[in-house]
Amino acid sequence: SACPEPAGTEGSRGRSARRLLAERRLWAALLCLAGLFFALPASGYDPKLDWHTLETPNFRLHYHDGLGPLAQRAARAAEAAHRRLVPMLGHRPGGKVDLVLSDETDSANGSANAFLRPVIHLLAVPPDDRSELNDFEDYLWNLVIHEYAHILHLDQVGGVPALVNALFGKVWTPNSFQPKWIIEGVAIWAESALSGGGRARSSLYDMYLRTQVLEGGLRGIDGASGSPTVWPRGGTGYLYGARFLDWVRTRHGAAVFAQISRNYGAQLIPYGINLTAREELGSSWLTLFEQWRAEYTAEVAASVARLRERGLTEPRRLTFSGEQTGEPRFLPDGRLLYVEASGDARAKLRILGSGGEARLVRELYSSGSLAVSPDGKSALVSQTLPHDEYYAFEDLFRVELAEGRWERLTRGARVTEPDVAPDGRTAVVVRRLAGGRTELARLSLADGSLETLYSPPERSVLYTPRFSPDGQSVAFAEQGGAGRNVRVLDLQTRAIAEITRDRALDSNPTFDPTGRWLLFASDRSGIYNLYAHDLTGGGTRQVTNVLTGAFRPAVSPDGKRLAFVTFSRTGYDVAEMPFDPDSWAPAPETSLERPAPPEWESRELFPVRAYRASESLQPRYWLPLLETDVSGPTLAVTTSGADLVGRHSWSVRAGYGLASHAPYGDLSYSTRVFRPVLTASAGSWLARIPEAPTGLLERQWGAGLSASLPFDGPDWWLSLSAGYELRYYEPLNVPKPVEPMETAPFRADHGLAATASARIYWSNAQRFANAISAERGQALSLTVRGARPELGSHFSFASVEASATRYLRMPWLDHHALALRLAGGLGVGDLGNRRVFSLGGLALGNPLLDLLYQRGSSGAALRGYAPGAFSGNRYVLGNAEYRFPLLTVDRGLWTLPLFVRRVHGALGVDVGEAGERFELRGLKTAVAAEVRTELLLGYNLLTELRVGYARGLSAEGIDNFFVTLGSGW
Repeated sequence: SACPEPAGTEGSRGRSARRLLAERRLWAALLCLAGLFFALPASGYDPKLDWHTLETPNFRLHYHDGLGPLAQRAARAAEAAHRRLVPMLGHRPGGKVDLVLSDETDSANGSANAFLRPVIHLLAVPPDDRSELNDFEDYLWNLVIHEYAHILHLDQVGGVPALVNALFGKVWTPNSFQPKWIIEGVAIWAESALSGGGRARSSLYDMYLRTQVLEGGLRGIDGASGSPTVWPRGGTGYLYGARFLDWVRTRHGAAVFAQISRNYGAQLIPYGINLTAREELGSSWLTLFEQWRAEYTAEVAASVARLRERGLTEPRRLTFSGEQTGEPRFLPDGRLLYVEASGDARAKLRILGSGGEARLVRELYSSGSLAVSPDGKSALVSQTLPHDEYYAFEDLFRVELAEGRWERLTRGARVTEPDVAPDGRTAVVVRRLAGGRTELARLSLADGSLETLYSPPERSVLYTPRFSPDGQSVAFAEQGGAGRNVRVLDLQTRAIAEITRDRALDSNPTFDPTGRWLLFASDRSGIYNLYAHDLTGGGTRQVTNVLTGAFRPAVSPDGKRLAFVTFSRTGYDVAEMPFDPDSWAPAPETSLERPAPPEWESRELFPVRAYRASESLQPRYWLPLLETDVSGPTLAVTTSGADLVGRHSWSVRAGYGLASHAPYGDLSYSTRVFRPVLTASAGSWLARIPEAPTGLLERQWGAGLSASLPFDGPDWWLSLSAGYELRYYEPLNVPKPVEPMETAPFRADHGLAATASARIYWSNAQRFANAISAERGQALSLTVRGARPELGSHFSFASVEASATRYLRMPWLDHHALALRLAGGLGVGDLGNRRVFSLGGLALGNPLLDLLYQRGSSGAALRGYAPGAFSGNRYVLGNAEYRFPLLTVDRGLWTLPLFVRRVHGALGVDVGEAGERFELRGLKTAVAAEVRTELLLGYNLLTELRVGYARGLSAEGIDNFFVTLGSGW
């Protein structure tokens, strides 16, 4: 992808995409292992959207309403990228590559997938100036180059893998099974080689690595190959790949990436990346990485020595939260308002007093940009929230700073970077428009109406507007072609004055209280520092000379203090220094040397037609599977298909039991053309009869139709679902009485159960980036099922099942949590002498298959007893776990696909019972202890290895040692 997913809260908004059948879980897992899985939005694309397709000689581009002009530009960019990248990477795809362009979020990103078929997903919105993607002249061009480079790199397959793909479909793409620093490093090299920007020359990336050298040293190659638990977390591979592979290019030439891709793409053994490196580079990646690390460390030491000679700025650091903390804004009384956005809790709005105390104003849904009202009584804060179930847009809230109450000012307005006018009646904002465009707008704080102030040219992007002290003008930054420059808009005449004009990235302009100085951040020296332009004609001066970086300046109302955002190894924080213009030296000339951006634009228009889902629904693979049924191993074959925008999907599986000598199979179809999502399925399989003697089996035939309706809130998730299922039960080997009056030892009836069901699930549980478990919130579920003759059923029964889970953060130590769960069910009626519920210990399978299918053992259980030890038409289960961190490892084994992140423990008590009737004194109890290790496998698949022991304290209890994969409940 173009950018790693930001670390943050895992809760209602972080749920995974639903899967139709177990086979789809397998492919999702394999794609995650390859680092290529691109999920649709949590609820899919909006079914109300109309999709269109345009075709070029080498691409098919699919886009929805409102993106026509941007789609034409993206298609032209793709063809231009094809002409340049195919010779560079030495590969041409076998057919047309599909691109999907959408605009459902205010977060910039993209992704590429060469598995099964080459597909690129592009998000229309450009990045904000805090993003690591911020170094560009034309963001669309950089994005297309980056993602198409992925396709040309990952699509290279030869040797035995090519033969396998000829038989099964493109199921083996060896280049996908590499560390991120290779996969992303190649794409970042391409985006930088074909533009004047890109992350290979990004001052932001330089700052990240330079700071690591200064504060503990660079990571080893194992850390670069993993996903560390600290900043920049999942972005570590991007960061190291950008600089390390650029160093490789300078020593071995750019053609080496094509050679490595061809070599590794034909390798039979996955993950043997050092074998390829020795053949193509003469040394292993391990040796080359250590050489680069030593050279880069020496370069940083030399540059730091030069900076020290000029005299360093020594600001006073005010916060120590790291991550995305920042957005300093002074209140009229001199106190400092800022956003604390660490990995330990939800983002918070705080006020820093003169004594250093930081008062909590309120929690926020996410980090965001800030503005303060002239009277200091309220503030505006932007928040990214779900909108109309299918979108995630940024909107504004007004916060009363004394009480912490807030009200929402806009809904779906896509506005950010607010600044309140001196009269307090309006605010200036950046507004994102459909098609990736931005504009300056004035927002009425009375009624929420928006007035356009400035619409830039199509390729320009606007950032961080700020009012002048008299309210007559607005300073802002504009990225338009080469460089990002500071400009000032006269609100009366709408004339625009240029303050800077160079190749640097100049941003975050803000006025001092007198209106004489216009401060801004710039990377013109290769390091982000603060500068001040004298609006009375005195030129530009350099305000800071720091080793890491300085951003987002704010001057106190008395003109004596300057607050800004600084950077350390743990991320961003707020610092302060005196505001002293007499100490500022004249700013040096911009020292950045960058190539001119390429001329790729043309006026060509490609023909457009309606999108046809049928063109991409056909199966593109088939695979044999080794599975198990109730009797032992099985062999199966499977295939599936889905259209490119997720409107339709299907899968089919058929298998045969090697021990049971019984066939089985299933098929499923799902559509998102409507709301709710509809799924139809059917199948046949063998099953054990509940509470029957060992070896008694039955064949079950099933068919069903279900509808699901998800709802996203700002910090909660609600799902409603309903279904109708037909299931026929056919006992196979139940013994019959020998004598007419003899009672059968066990009875299970043939018959059809026609069952209607409904389920509601709600959760606001939250897990934070540095946590080892959910630490706050709750989850509630209720399921009702019933079968009646009126529904076509031979049996008549009804059941209700409910659960409640609560997570509590312990106050005495960081990230210690108590997890509590209570569940129960009640069934009445008859299901052919079958029990509705069963209860027991963890049902463990093959750990390797658990990993590939991502099924694990994540549910609650009555550990310390055999799986399914108790059954009946009613049950109750209570679980309590105390969870605590043990060790942060953040180490791997060289470049092997194994990385250990954290180790944590859990002590638990389980209490439960299942039967026809039970009393409190008959409840079964157990105690359990687990050690859980967070692992990154295959460079991209996060999972937990759970090693535990449980002991049932009742008569049926057993010593239960278990090893399984998957997170706890």
